[in-house]
Amino acid sequence: LVLMHLLGYATLVPHLQARHATLTFWSLLAARLALLRAFPQPGLRLASVAIHDAVVNLACMCLACMAEAQNRDNFSRHKLLEEEEEVKVALRDGVQRLLLNTLPAPIVRDIASGSTQVAHRYDEVTVLQADMVGFTKLSSERSADFVLGLLSDLFAKFDGLAEGYGVHKVKTIGDAYIVCCGAFGEARGNPADAARRVGAMALGMIGEVQAIKEERKVDIDIRVGVHTGTAIGGIIGTVRFHFDIWGRAVAGALRLEELGAAGRVHVSDATA
Repeated sequence: LVLMHLLGYATLVPHLQARHATLTFWSLLAARLALLRAFPQPGLRLASVAIHDAVVNLACMCLACMAEAQNRDNFSRHKLLEEEEEVKVALRDGVQRLLLNTLPAPIVRDIASGSTQVAHRYDEVTVLQADMVGFTKLSSERSADFVLGLLSDLFAKFDGLAEGYGVHKVKTIGDAYIVCCGAFGEARGNPADAARRVGAMALGMIGEVQAIKEERKVDIDIRVGVHTGTAIGGIIGTVRFHFDIWGRAVAGALRLEELGAAGRVHVSDATA
């Protein structure tokens, strides 16, 4: 009988819902009375046995319900901790992806490691500066949605070229597009390879502009300047910060772009 109590409450009830404990209570009591009827004991009254067993079973049922409540509480807390950890991991991964879309991977690693050195000097880096021709006139003639959609689609094509050639996109200013190569990635420390990658991307940009010009019947073009030289790069600002570069490589590319002809890539002697 003691074993029956232990099995009923210590093993079965904690794994059941609380409403099932009452069923177990009456089942054990009925089983005890049935045993006494089948195997009567001299001097033992069924009424006394029923009261005794009812008290014992009721106490065991209360303990079982308390154990079940504790188990449910522990499960809920464990589940909540798991969900909080999943949210933290998702946020951490999302922040990392956002940083990698904004900053070069080496700069992100420096920030993650706690480094305060956010400025770097690059001895030979190839910079491309491109600017749209006829875009100001187009902006005054067409709707804002059309102009924004056109520029967004065009820059998306440029982004694909940059990623394909392993070139780092520095920034866009209005309808100007600036990239660099040789400071990060596979072309780091290899000026010839960096110049080849940027040159190939420049020709691809010319092709993309010509394709969208014919497709959408718009009178636009692009000027491209490419120069290789020294540059300094780092994080600018503390709010909405971004990675930027400046120096002779940037100034040379800008000068070539401003003096260049539309639809052509102008390359300095240092790059060629």
